[in-house]
Amino acid sequence: MTINNEPTPHDYAVRIAVLEEKVAAQRREIAQQALEYERRLTDLNHAHEKQVRDQQTYVSDDKFLGWQGEINAWRSVVSGTLAKLQGTETGSNAVRNIVFQIIPMIIALAAVILLFFKK
Repeated sequence: MTINNEPTPHDYAVRIAVLEEKVAAQRREIAQQALEYERRLTDLNHAHEKQVRDQQTYVSDDKFLGWQGEINAWRSVVSGTLAKLQGTETGSNAVRNIVFQIIPMIIALAAVILLFFKK
């Protein structure tokens, strides 16, 4: 500066150089920030793709409850069928037991009748 506080051409040149450096620094920072945003967006896109893949392995509540209802209906049909079969088997066993009890009685009665008529 001069004696009457007016800037010299050198002072202007220095100020211009400082301002140019500030602008250049801001442009570098903007470029770095743009790269950082790009990196973050790429990470978010990969995270979103992973989330979509993960969600494909899950079953929604509606589907699960529907499937559970189908399984419960199937289970009740199977339980009813098994109960009928068990009842039929129990009935068959009862008939078989009665037949096996009657057959020896018939044989014994036939033997008594044969002995009676032989005399």
